[in-house]
Amino acid sequence: MNGITKFEKLEGTRQEEVQFGEWKFFDDRLKVMLPDILKPMTKENIAYYYPKEDRPAILLSDEKADYQCGFQYFPGIKCQWSNLFEISQEVARIVEDSQPMREVSRVYTSFAEKFVMHWFTVNMRIKKRMYEQLEFLLPLQGHLVIGTLLYPEEEKIRWHGIGEEVFQSIQCR
Repeated sequence: MNGITKFEKLEGTRQEEVQFGEWKFFDDRLKVMLPDILKPMTKENIAYYYPKEDRPAILLSDEKADYQCGFQYFPGIKCQWSNLFEISQEVARIVEDSQPMREVSRVYTSFAEKFVMHWFTVNMRIKKRMYEQLEFLLPLQGHLVIGTLLYPEEEKIRWHGIGEEVFQSIQCR
């Protein structure tokens, strides 16, 4: 992570400033601003939350892992901005079919400065608490990347705003 930060005031369940820091992933091909509470996830939390080998390549969280972020690059799946909505719908359907105990939303569209972002949410229970995971898809050099933001369900309005800030900051090369 670089020392570049910005401050934003976001509407939500609480009014407070959210500080963002710049992150670069996948050999600096993806640049994104993320909330500063996110740091590389500890080995213990990775083992607990992502015990399988097919976990995302990039995993970040706060200390307690109440807030998480992940990025997974799929070099075998061709993806362009022009077919991203269809791919997003298919991924949401696969998640819904493979995890019937979780509630999956429809695919939403957000308009970033230079592109259109498609995303959906998945509600789940972790450690007796309800969480929402915002999943967003983007192409990186013609292949699919899935990003996720996980947060307590009671903070979903606030984190939808944070998600919009994340979307606006994404730069792919």
